[in-house]
Amino acid sequence: MKTSTARSLCYFCRGVFVFLLYLLNTIILAVPLIALALVKSLLRNPAMLRCLDKVLMWIASLWIRVNCWNTDLFCKIKWDVKGGKLTVVAVDKEEGATTAELEYKTVGDEMGGYLETPMGSNGGFDLKNGTEIKASKGGWDFAMVGTKKEFQDNGAQNIKKITSDKITEPGAYEGSKIKFVDLGTQTKEQIAAMSLTDLKAKYTGGEMTVDLAQNKCYLTKKDDTYYVILFGSIQTGVKKQNEKYMFSYWAVK
Repeated sequence: MKTSTARSLCYFCRGVFVFLLYLLNTIILAVPLIALALVKSLLRNPAMLRCLDKVLMWIASLWIRVNCWNTDLFCKIKWDVKGGKLTVVAVDKEEGATTAELEYKTVGDEMGGYLETPMGSNGGFDLKNGTEIKASKGGWDFAMVGTKKEFQDNGAQNIKKITSDKITEPGAYEGSKIKFVDLGTQTKEQIAAMSLTDLKAKYTGGEMTVDLAQNKCYLTKKDDTYYVILFGSIQTGVKKQNEKYMFSYWAVK
C-alpha cells in the first residue's frame, strides 16, 4: 500500500513538473513572439518584414522543439499508425509498457445525391462538387444509359446501367471516365467502418459502365479521393423522364 501511494505521489510530482516546464517554455517564448508580431504590424519596410518573419519562425520552432524535448524526456511514447488504427505505446521504466489501440475514421460523413435520366433537367452527377449537372455539359462522373423512349416511357424504373464513359441518347456526351469497383452488399454501418488502406486494396480493375439497382454499392476514385456509392430507391416525378435514383455516398481520403 505504501509503495503504491509513493508511486502515485511520484507520478503526480512528475506531472506537475512537466506541466510547469510546458508553462515556463510558453511564457518565456510567447512574450518576445507577441512583441515582435506587434512591431511587425507597424513596419512597412520589406527587408525588415522578411527579417522579422525569420525571427518569428525561429521562436515558434524553438517552442516546438523544447516541448518535444520535454515530452521525450518524461513521456516515452511510441506512435504506430496503420490504416484506420492508431497504436500508442507509453513506456514507464518501473511498470513497463502500456499499449492502447484507437480506431479513427477515414470515411467522411454520409452525403446524399440524386440521379435523373439524361432527358431530365440535369442527368449527370459530379462527385467532387456533390451536385447534379447537365448531361449535355459532359464531364459528369455517372449518368444513366438508355434510349429516349425508355427515358420517356419508363423513367428510371427500368434503367439497368450507369456509365462514366459516354452516352448516345438524347445526345452524344462523354463523362469523366472514372472506374467503378463492385463492393457487393454493404450496409451504411459497414461503409462507415472502412479504412483507406482497405479501399485502396479493393480498388483494382473496375469498369466505366456498371449495373444500376437498389442496394448496389460501388467504389470509385476521382483525383486523390476515393468514393463509396450506395444506390437506394427511386423518387418518382411528374414526368417519367424526371424520376430520380436516390443514393448515398462517402468521400474517403
